[in-house]
Amino acid sequence: MQVETEIVKVEMAARKMKLVSIILRRSDVNKPEKVAAMSSETVPMLDVNGVNVNDVNELFVNKDTLKQNCLKTASAFVFLVLSFVLTGVSLVFTHERLPHRDRRLPDVFLDNVERRGWGISVADVMIIVAVVSCLLLVIAHRHRLILLRRVFLLMALLYLLRALTIFVTVLPIPDAQLNCLPPANNTNATTIVTRSFTFILSGGLTLEGNSILCGDYFYSGHTVILTMAALVIQEYTPQSWFWVHIAAWLYAFVAMFLILLAHNHYTLDIVVAYYITVNLFRTYHAMAEDVEKLKTIPLLDHVIWFPVFYYFESNLVGRVPRRYQWPFITDQSTKQVTTSLHHPV
Repeated sequence: MQVETEIVKVEMAARKMKLVSIILRRSDVNKPEKVAAMSSETVPMLDVNGVNVNDVNELFVNKDTLKQNCLKTASAFVFLVLSFVLTGVSLVFTHERLPHRDRRLPDVFLDNVERRGWGISVADVMIIVAVVSCLLLVIAHRHRLILLRRVFLLMALLYLLRALTIFVTVLPIPDAQLNCLPPANNTNATTIVTRSFTFILSGGLTLEGNSILCGDYFYSGHTVILTMAALVIQEYTPQSWFWVHIAAWLYAFVAMFLILLAHNHYTLDIVVAYYITVNLFRTYHAMAEDVEKLKTIPLLDHVIWFPVFYYFESNLVGRVPRRYQWPFITDQSTKQVTTSLHHPV
């Protein structure tokens, strides 16, 4: 491998010297800065994997070992599970405090569009398809562990905040026809564990025809999942896949519309869920591109969440490239990137 590296370097140097000599014989001799720029841009420097080292989007370094990557990903997953459990417990208490069924809040959409109960069943299926699609994308990605822990962490933060918002302010049921479980009137340990476990097993999905825990309206967990799926597809697939990105967002918006059509959420629940998810995702990824520089900002030393962010994103330099490789391959000769995809900033 070291010999191959040296050969590549020698060949690249020879090609650049030849190009410079040709340019110097022309009329640009008095413009050395132009000569340097042309030689650098015309002949890309490649590493042994064929990556253009002059492409800032490919200058990505992961200093973590495989063990460190696995540990960080497992930690993010545990955080997600704990956030989801906390959401279930919060929902159990919220369900017991629901206002009267016939006093829903005024809503422009719900007040003017008749309920279609089948909408939530279709939306649930669409969510499952979106989650599976994202999972396949992550598994196929070269840096799959990084993607997994980012998704786990962001979803954990969103569900942790959701556990708080649904508990502190209980909104009335959006539609009296929703099939909610009767109140237990006794929130003992058995009731909390049983109902929380039922919520966790369902994955938070609402299956039409089954009695459900009600009250988790602000903000919509369905919308969080749909928006996160569209963001992952847009962020980690090639920029040239423009129509795939458009299709992903249209798919998400159709599912959100079906949720509203079923009167399972207020319009506010969906709008706020979309806004929070997009902004958290974009802010996190923008910060993750230059973690060490953020470490030098004194203000962030006093921010309670920054040490958690730094733990997960430290030892990463640059933006995660959109590159793919077959998973579960142990033969190093065949563990080469199957698709090299470049994109502009």
